[in-house]
Amino acid sequence: MVQGKDIALCLVAIVLPPLAVYINQNKLNGVVCLNLILTIFVWLPGVIHAIWVILKGHSVKAVRGLEDATEALIPDL
Repeated sequence: MVQGKDIALCLVAIVLPPLAVYINQNKLNGVVCLNLILTIFVWLPGVIHAIWVILKGHSVKAVRGLEDATEALIPDL
């Protein structure tokens, strides 16, 4: 579900896409670097990528949580 924070980040993404992705990711990683490259070379793909990252963040966090829970239940062999 889209929250108020996500809407605010989408508005930031229109002006400064890499900043919005950085705030969403809470760290400087490959996703932020990719968005920076997209924004530098062609601004519109950077905006689209930033909004996609922000809106897809909830499903990614859910999958990561499921992976962590699975690893806790099933030890490495």
